Amino acid sequence: MSWLLTAPAIETELSLVADVGRVHLGERHLRDQSRVRALLGSPVEGERDRVRGWTIARERIEESWWSTLKTKATETYVLRAYQGLRSTSGSESSFQALLDTVLTGFRDVTTIGSAFMLELPMVERYGYAKFGDLNCHYAEVVLQVEEHYTIGSTTQPAQTSSSGATRDDYGHVAAQLAFY
Repeated sequence: MSWLLTAPAIETELSLVADVGRVHLGERHLRDQSRVRALLGSPVEGERDRVRGWTIARERIEESWWSTLKTKATETYVLRAYQGLRSTSGSESSFQALLDTVLTGFRDVTTIGSAFMLELPMVERYGYAKFGDLNCHYAEVVLQVEEHYTIGSTTQPAQTSSSGATRDDYGHVAAQLAFY
């Protein structure tokens, strides 16, 4: 499995989005408001009370045979977004715009870490939640990726840049087909 390659690559891609807030690998379960603000508070001076941030979790791994002596692993990552709820400042519109920007940012990504993107990202849940004792806008963006392995091999598939990579009829990056 590739948590050590894929999750940091998702973190990097997400961090490229303007004003995305802080991005953390793994879930955070905090009750104390000061810790929530320290974890997800804005890094911009004067906006420390503004909560905006993301966590990245891998929630599913499914392995199956791809062909003789080859397997594929389909992994589901959930990107959870939190933004402080402010009814007087239009936080609903800014949160919706942020989600649109994140989806757009992942639209042209074909590989992430050592995995192939299977589907375009999807907002699976949207609503409101408490993070610590703060009321927040909340959304879950789901990414599905796939990796291929040769039985007996301990190496990960070669990484291929997402820019200019071509895909075959099955959606695989052509440059990597030589390994299979």
